[in-house]
Amino acid sequence: MELNIVGENLIRVEALSKVTGKAIYPQDVYLDNMLYGKTLRSTIAHGYITVDTSEAEKIDGVVKIFTSKDVASNCHGVVFKDQEVFTSKKVKRI
Repeated sequence: MELNIVGENLIRVEALSKVTGKAIYPQDVYLDNMLYGKTLRSTIAHGYITVDTSEAEKIDGVVKIFTSKDVASNCHGVVFKDQEVFTSKKVKRI
């Protein structure tokens, strides 16, 4: 395997658009019927929580609210799959 790129200058094809402010990022794209998401984070670092979505569900335009109950495989971890993606009962960190 030959490493002929090491020590060479690279020409970044996106560099000009970035430095001139013309680059298009995902948050710059608007599509018809596009939905938006919002993440609710805990205001406490350690404790038990409950989530009541009833008021949010009444807001005009709300299509779906995802909670831990909606995620089929909610746990992850390197060794043990014991860390929740969406917390269901107990907050252990912010």
